[in-house]
Amino acid sequence: MEEHTIGCVTPLYIACSIGYTDVAYMLLVKGADVNICNQNHESSLFTAAEKGHLEIVKLLLEPNVNPNICNEDNESPLFIASLNGHVKVVEYLLQFNADCNIANRFNETPLSIAVIRA
Repeated sequence: MEEHTIGCVTPLYIACSIGYTDVAYMLLVKGADVNICNQNHESSLFTAAEKGHLEIVKLLLEPNVNPNICNEDNESPLFIASLNGHVKVVEYLLQFNADCNIANRFNETPLSIAVIRA
C-alpha cells in the first residue's frame, strides 16, 4: 500500500494533490499512512490544503492526523491554505487545533498572511 513513486510520493499523496476524493477515501480504508511525506517533507494533508481540497482535508483529519506537520520551509497545512486563500480549508483546520502561530523560515505565520491579505 505504501509503495513510493518518483519523488517519494505515495498513491495517497497523488490522490490528495489531484483532488480525487473517492480514491483518497479508498486508500485510507485500505490502510494508507497519512503521515508519510515527500522529499520536501510535505504530507498528504499539506498538498490537499495547498490545493484547497476541503473534502479530502476532512477525510485526512478524521484518523487523528497532526494538523501542524510542517514542510522543509516550516510551512504548515494551515500556512499554505492561508497563503493560497482557501478560507474553508483554513476554517476547518482551525477546528482541529491547527496552530496559527507557527512561523516559516521567513518568520511568516498563517495569522500574518491572513492580516496581509485582509
